[in-house]
Amino acid sequence: MNHTPAPPTPIPFFLRGRLREVPSVRIAYAVLLAARVIGGYKLIGLRHRLGLVRNREAAVRRHHTAGAWRVYRGAVQLQGLMVKIGQSIGANPAAVPLEYITVLARLQDAVPPRP
Repeated sequence: MNHTPAPPTPIPFFLRGRLREVPSVRIAYAVLLAARVIGGYKLIGLRHRLGLVRNREAAVRRHHTAGAWRVYRGAVQLQGLMVKIGQSIGANPAAVPLEYITVLARLQDAVPPRP
């Protein structure tokens, strides 16, 4: 399992400076992040039903890892409440897959300082 941080996803130029200050932009960013992670699971299921994915479990595990890194990067970029949500997800091994626990546990003590 890869334990090195994934490279940060660049923030689009029109969101820079507004991502942390404008509440509606923060909410939209968080909703789009959640939609991308959840939509990925739906897409894997659809592709499996169409016969495009042979090993569904492997595809789901890969998406767990990719989704966990997306949530981690989103929490670090949004800071505040999103870091707390990521910390609570990372501290609950009964509710989420191991890949999320492994990645989001970094939010417990390795959060970049907030200016």
